[in-house]
Amino acid sequence: MSAATTDHWVRFAPTGCAVSSTYVDSVGALAEDAHKQFVPKVADRRREAAEGWAMERLTKQEWRERALPCFQGTCTHGKRS
Repeated sequence: MSAATTDHWVRFAPTGCAVSSTYVDSVGALAEDAHKQFVPKVADRRREAAEGWAMERLTKQEWRERALPCFQGTCTHGKRS
């Protein structure tokens, strides 16, 4: 099994908060393919790109550090003090 099988595509909001995640093996090696899975409409993908949304490929460890807190609701992205 290659290292890529545990990599994730993660969709990040402009705030830096992870909002979607999938295994690279399930959608392919291109960020565009992962973005299509999360956001099917071309116009919506273009809007997100203009607004600062991002697709990032993360290793399992990076996913645990950067994405998991967002999915668990324990991140500090977008929270105001």
